[in-house]
Amino acid sequence: SSAQNLAVTKATTTTTLSLSPSAVTFGDESALVVTATVGPEFAGSPTGTIDVTASGSPLCSIVLPATTCSPANSAVPASGTAYAVSANYLGDANFSASTSSPKELTVSPGNTTTTLTVAPSTVVYGNESTVTFTSTVSSSQPGSPTGTITVAAGSTTLCSFNVASASSCTTSD
Repeated sequence: SSAQNLAVTKATTTTTLSLSPSAVTFGDESALVVTATVGPEFAGSPTGTIDVTASGSPLCSIVLPATTCSPANSAVPASGTAYAVSANYLGDANFSASTSSPKELTVSPGNTTTTLTVAPSTVVYGNESTVTFTSTVSSSQPGSPTGTITVAAGSTTLCSFNVASASSCTTSD
């Protein structure tokens, strides 16, 4: 009998993904548990790595046979839109690569605390020549808050400043 060639190809896989919870606060991303599994078309146990991405940016990795990972805090900035999270199995010598269907992840802005002091604290009507407002913004999440603080009396804006470059503003009559 003559020799026959036999071609053995990689078995196909299916990667599944779940997120718990599907919404986190910026700075608390480590509370997110990503679960991903790789199922072979037939028998066997895939080996290797599952890379998890959020809208294309790395989030965390799972080394099989493990099935979960959690991102580092501040791994994903707060956004007005949900991120598309996908699990990408890279394949191994016997099993082909596969990608999960995307799941949505919402990252909300972190909480801040704003304090305001006024100097002088009392002014005489008609003598409001100089009043200084000093404010600090703090957060329990990592990073530094940005944006503008506007000081107003009713609907009248007295002064404003950018928290990244100043901590006070002065109004004069």
